Amino acid sequence: VFHRFLAGEVRAKRLAMYINENKVVPWDPFARMEDNTQKLDQVVLRVDAAKGKSDVVLEPYVLPHQSEFSTLDAFNRASGPNRWNRQQGFYIYRSDRLIQSGGWSNLRTLDEHHKLARVALSFSPRLDEEFKINVPKMRVALPASIREQVSKAIGPVVSMANHAYRSSEKKGRGATHPIVVGNTSSKSGGEKGASSGSTGVSTSGPICNS
Repeated sequence: VFHRFLAGEVRAKRLAMYINENKVVPWDPFARMEDNTQKLDQVVLRVDAAKGKSDVVLEPYVLPHQSEFSTLDAFNRASGPNRWNRQQGFYIYRSDRLIQSGGWSNLRTLDEHHKLARVALSFSPRLDEEFKINVPKMRVALPASIREQVSKAIGPVVSMANHAYRSSEKKGRGATHPIVVGNTSSKSGGEKGASSGSTGVSTSGPICNS
């Protein structure tokens, strides 16, 4: 919910949280530290609201395929609390507070091939009535007046996510990987060796998935 504040992205409103004296690490839904994350052009939509005109800002991202993440730990971390397929879609923010984490707000259905697409959508409290924000600020709906514009705006990110997924899938099918089982012996020296490895990566501090 407050990951923008925890990460210091909100000017003059940096927030720190601790659990059992361990500092909470904010989760970035858009994996912006990954070199292969793609950010598309920002889209700004003007809404004529009951309290005056205000902007809705969309920031689309295409996250890397698993094979293009820097580490397996980074890939797993980016998957989010609901895992990849359910985390695709909109991340809706009201005054930088996360209200919705994933899903396409009935503009399209979840699709395995589009799971790398995530879109930050931000609006101000001036549009609370239009977004049908409830009292706990836990439910939100896209205004009918901009649904068609939003649907058109997310077309490129969905298309690029689909291409990224299918391209990496083809590369994966074409690759061959040697398999090593148990101990191996050196033919030249007759010395015995063992193959060992670890994919475990520790993360310092608890992770804030919200």
